[in-house]
Amino acid sequence: MSRSIACFNVLAIVVINLAITCVAAAGSYPKMTPSDIAMAITINDWDQPAVFAQTDPITVTVSLNPAEYVGNTADWWVLAETTSGDFFYLADLGWAGPVPLSQVRPVHQGALFPLSGLPVLQVPGLAAGALRFYFGVDQMNGVIDPDIVYTTTDLVVVPPTNSYEADTGTGTLRKAGALWIMNLQGDYYDMGQQYGYLVKDQLLAKYAILDKDIGFTNQSVQATMAQMEVIMDDRERLLLYGMSQETGLTFQQLHFIGINVLFSYFPSCSVFGATRTQTTTGNTIIGRDYDNPTEGMNQFAGASAVIVYNPVGETHGNNHADNQVSVATSLGWFFGATIMNAKGLNFEMLNGMCSVTNLDLTIADALHQNLYAAFDCDTEAQVDARYLNAKVALANLTQVSDATNIWHYERSPLENSMKLLAGQANGGDYYYANLTNEDLFTNYFFLTNHVGQSFRYTSPANDSAARMFQRMVNLQTLAQQHVGSISVAVMKQIMTTSFINNGGTYLDPLTPGTVDQNVFVCITDVKNRIINIFPACERERASWVELDLNQEFR
Repeated sequence: MSRSIACFNVLAIVVINLAITCVAAAGSYPKMTPSDIAMAITINDWDQPAVFAQTDPITVTVSLNPAEYVGNTADWWVLAETTSGDFFYLADLGWAGPVPLSQVRPVHQGALFPLSGLPVLQVPGLAAGALRFYFGVDQMNGVIDPDIVYTTTDLVVVPPTNSYEADTGTGTLRKAGALWIMNLQGDYYDMGQQYGYLVKDQLLAKYAILDKDIGFTNQSVQATMAQMEVIMDDRERLLLYGMSQETGLTFQQLHFIGINVLFSYFPSCSVFGATRTQTTTGNTIIGRDYDNPTEGMNQFAGASAVIVYNPVGETHGNNHADNQVSVATSLGWFFGATIMNAKGLNFEMLNGMCSVTNLDLTIADALHQNLYAAFDCDTEAQVDARYLNAKVALANLTQVSDATNIWHYERSPLENSMKLLAGQANGGDYYYANLTNEDLFTNYFFLTNHVGQSFRYTSPANDSAARMFQRMVNLQTLAQQHVGSISVAVMKQIMTTSFINNGGTYLDPLTPGTVDQNVFVCITDVKNRIINIFPACERERASWVELDLNQEFR
């Protein structure tokens, strides 16, 4: 065995005892970062605090842009801090340690030059624990100087499976490919405890990212939280209290993780539904691309998830026990854009804020409304009763389907919802030809008689003005190429056809320079309650995961 491999194994063994310490407390690494020197550490492509499972491959890279300091001689350092001691990386030997900090050696001594994405650790997995990577440069003398310029990134590695037993049920967590599957059972407080215990590290990491990017104490954030708490459903309140009990985060900090959707979620998602004569089985198949701006993608890394709620002893809407519900989402949220309940209703939410831009936080937002509709509603009529007489905080399109029907609600903060069945969005104010028993749209309203409508889609000629419209046209073209032959396999193909290269809707996160990137693709076989998810934000680690919800609903 080479020394390099041996060093990697040593690192993997000791990670189980690692502990994260905050930069301010580290003491050993004083920090000074000139504004014109840029450096970064990425873990599996992301430069934010990361949480991955023991079974996840780990790649750590370092990058440097020395700007005007190009050519200056320096010590280059790559270190990993652990409770067992400090490890250092050598270009020819790999990782070595643990040793006292006074005995670490620089990875390189010489002139500064631009460096992009150099791998310093590539392993198939690590033992559970936490560590902090350092990358820095200072005066070339073989020792770490007080004025070292450096950056850090934290990594937490967790078991791929776990469970937590509360008073009214047991929650479980497991990893399937790059997708977390969290199955909760009990009353809402107990499900909150399970949630908090099972993904504590992920919640702490996400809070740190969002606090840095948005700011928990930001005045507008606090005002938004105060408004939303007034109308908060008691089920959410109990979930948050239970999560707080197990994470050490306060109720308000956990609420902040949830409401960040209003500050960072501006997707250009696409949804395509086909049923009856348009599918090979005669039953409904839904395809969904969930997207987000590139600059907001760091909060999704390592957090792709399906959360399954199995309420026990809870009765709220429609005078029956709350339904079991699955949510395709990101860890840290308890709602999501793609929802399926045990009664066979599928909910897909797309943001419509670009069309009717008003915001009314005295009304619940669509993500929350869809979740609680899934808990409470069994039929189309029950969803109609809830939505056709209600407004929503921020404009959106909500598609709902069952085994043989698709319909959607165009929703606004200014007026009650408008409902269309599949195929009705055809011509007239829509200017695109949906087939009968087929529904497709992006995140804009197209019906021009909405109050406050700020955009009118007048002809295909302005498709090129916005990628959302072009993606909708692309989706229509792909759909019509498969008239009468839509299956799960075909839907996968349609929803992952590249927008950039092949005239589709999929915004590949591996394509550099794109404004938006895909977070996940979800294909739902509504009648059989089977979902197929491709967590694209996990990049090279992404693969299709099939989940039979009949086995998840308890």
